[in-house]
Amino acid sequence: RNLSIYEGGHVYTGLSFIGEAKSSMFREGRFPIVVVDKDGRVVGISTAVATTNWTIPGWTKFETKINYALPSNMPCTMIFEEALTQNERGKQPLRVPFGIRCN
Repeated sequence: RNLSIYEGGHVYTGLSFIGEAKSSMFREGRFPIVVVDKDGRVVGISTAVATTNWTIPGWTKFETKINYALPSNMPCTMIFEEALTQNERGKQPLRVPFGIRCN
């Protein structure tokens, strides 16, 4: 929530953005953000890093940067994925898809 990017908006290499996620998404202050192309292939993974800015209890502000090449002018999906510990690897993480336009 409170993302500085918009659903369906253009996303490009080098883009930094911020947002808020449920505190349960984070492990050690981080969680992965996966971008997949229209065919579901992983394009790249960035890491959401918690910031120290105050927010509503149960939510944590984060920042991240897309530092990998994106496909040109096509629909993609950004997936905010719950970080899991080694002991939790057997369970399915919570995934929140968010439609974007790559480059």
